[in-house]
Amino acid sequence: QIGAQVMLIKNMVQAKLVNGSIGRVIRFSTPRDAREREVDIAKTEDQARNPSQEPKYRELAEAAEYNSWPEVMFENGLTLLCIPTMFDAVNAEARIEATRKQVRRAQGLRQPGTVSHQS
Repeated sequence: QIGAQVMLIKNMVQAKLVNGSIGRVIRFSTPRDAREREVDIAKTEDQARNPSQEPKYRELAEAAEYNSWPEVMFENGLTLLCIPTMFDAVNAEARIEATRKQVRRAQGLRQPGTVSHQS
């Protein structure tokens, strides 16, 4: 929903947005439309740090290409298109125990106007 407040639940590469950064949905657009308007597509630190995982992320990005996703303006003025990403649960031995695909969503207590998007 346009105007909904959202919160990141992962650190982002662009402009050092971190887990807990708050923004508002300003529109929904496809990745292509966002690129044409020079809006960055959100990328997590995991995506930037682990090139070996690139095929997994590329597959998600390709699947997201023709759908509309929330474009979020954060409190620091940065606007990002938030497409689905992978979330991994890692144990103490750094082994993945669970993987989930979802759009970054609101976390914690729900506030009026907060919406969560899950795939």
